[in-house]
Amino acid sequence: MASIQDVVNAAYRIETDATDLADRMLRSAEDLRIKNDELLRTIRGSRSGQDAVRQVSEATQVLRNSVAQLRTLKSDIQRFTTDLTK
Repeated sequence: MASIQDVVNAAYRIETDATDLADRMLRSAEDLRIKNDELLRTIRGSRSGQDAVRQVSEATQVLRNSVAQLRTLKSDIQRFTTDLTK
């Protein structure tokens, strides 16, 4: 059976990984936004280009939503470990 400290350590590792992943995803979302802006400037009048821009915009939003969920996870883990160690 795992000790409370083992559980806290595991939760901390998950929190750290979630933070790292959220940071990388946020950078990726920003990179996609920049590339999408560049694409938008070059595709004038192209229906398939407009479709691509729309899809990249959706992907960017999905990444940002995932970042928000990871940040919620981080907060939940912090609350959990605080409650656990009281």
